[in-house]
Amino acid sequence: MKQQEFIKFLKLGQKEFNNIDLEGDFINEDLSNLVFENCFIVADFTGANLPKTIFSNCNLKTCIFNYSNMEKSTFICDCLDATSFKFSQYNDITFTGNSAYSSDFSKTILDEMTFEELPGFHIVNIHAGWFEIMLAGKEKMSIITASDYLGNDAPKELLEVLCEMCESSDSNIERWLCWDEEPGAYIWKLVRRGERIEITVCIAKRDSDEIDLDDRKNLYKEEIYNVDFEIEGNFNFFTKEVINSFERIKKAKGELSYEEHWGHFPSNELARLRKAIRKK
Repeated sequence: MKQQEFIKFLKLGQKEFNNIDLEGDFINEDLSNLVFENCFIVADFTGANLPKTIFSNCNLKTCIFNYSNMEKSTFICDCLDATSFKFSQYNDITFTGNSAYSSDFSKTILDEMTFEELPGFHIVNIHAGWFEIMLAGKEKMSIITASDYLGNDAPKELLEVLCEMCESSDSNIERWLCWDEEPGAYIWKLVRRGERIEITVCIAKRDSDEIDLDDRKNLYKEEIYNVDFEIEGNFNFFTKEVINSFERIKKAKGELSYEEHWGHFPSNELARLRKAIRKK
C-alpha cells in the first residue's frame, strides 16, 4: 500500500491495519491511536505523532522513527533490523519481544541508541509564516519558533552561520542569531570549539520589533530574560542533522509548499553547507 492510499483510509476513519504492506514518507504526520498487526512496513516516520499506536508482529526493517512522539505506544514481537529511533520520545512505552538480526532488541538497547550523538535538530512545521524546529538533547527537547512578520529569514541565517563555522580556519568561532516571534525574540549563541559545538537559546527581554538591524549586529549585548535551551555536542553531527532536516522537508512537502508558507527555499545555502561539511 502506497502512502497516498493509506492516508485516504485514515481520512475515512480506519484505525486498524492487518496484514498490509506499507511504504512511504510520513514525516510529521499524525498517526496516533492506530493498530498495525502482522504488517510489513518500510517507512520514514520522522517527527510523526504516534502516541498509543500499536505495532504487533510487524516487520519494521529500516523504518525511521527519529524525533517521533511514541508516548504510550506499543512494540510487541516486531522485527527491527536497522530501525532508527534517534531523539524519539517514548514515556510509558510497551516494548517487549522485539528483535534485530535475530537477536533480542530490548528496551535497554532502545535507550542506548536514542541519544548516541548530540545535539538533534528537526523541522517540526512550516505554516503561514511560521517556522518551527526542535532542538533535542538527552535531558530536554525544546521547540523554537520564528515568524516572518518582520521579513527576516531566520532558518537561512542559521544555515549561513553553520557555513561560516565549517569554512573558517579558526577552531574557535562564535556567532549570534535572532529568531523573531510575535512579539518576542529568541537569541541564539552558537560556539564552535574544534569538533564541538555549544548552543544556547535565550528569550530576549525586548520584543523582536524593538531589535533593529543595527542591534542585530551586536546580539551578544542583548539583555536576556531567561535561558530556554542549552547543549553541547558534536559539531559535524549537528550540522548533518540540520542538512538532513531541510532535505527531508523538501522531499516530503516540496519547495513550492515551503515557499508558499515561508519564503525562498535555501538551496544555495544547503549546497554550500554540504560541500563544506564534506571537506571536514
